[in-house]
Amino acid sequence: MKKIVCLIIILFFASVEAKHIYREKDYQYSWCMKHQGQLEVQLFDYTRADCITNTEVVEFDFASKWAECTGQALYYGLIIGKLPVCILIIEDFKKDIIYFKRLQQLSNKYRFKIDIMTPKDIK
Repeated sequence: MKKIVCLIIILFFASVEAKHIYREKDYQYSWCMKHQGQLEVQLFDYTRADCITNTEVVEFDFASKWAECTGQALYYGLIIGKLPVCILIIEDFKKDIIYFKRLQQLSNKYRFKIDIMTPKDIK
């Protein structure tokens, strides 16, 4: 029975990951290397920032997780004193643009940096 449950869990997570063109880590790596940043930095409170540059702390998430991206970027920026950046991964523009618009409203109000990445940005 345990084997069946484990198999179902593995298949579920494999299907969740499979719906994206690239993995989140692929976008992180591509952006972070272009900007001479450090990937997956563990902070003093054991949280983990996706990328840190000399001036920014950058969080990446697929568009539907826009709120999680915002919260993490703002928190990391606060605790390490760098400019918070939320980069949304947009793979389906028509479906994902609504999430970017939500993020844009927050960015305008609370003055943090946002950007997007698409599959074309992976090199």
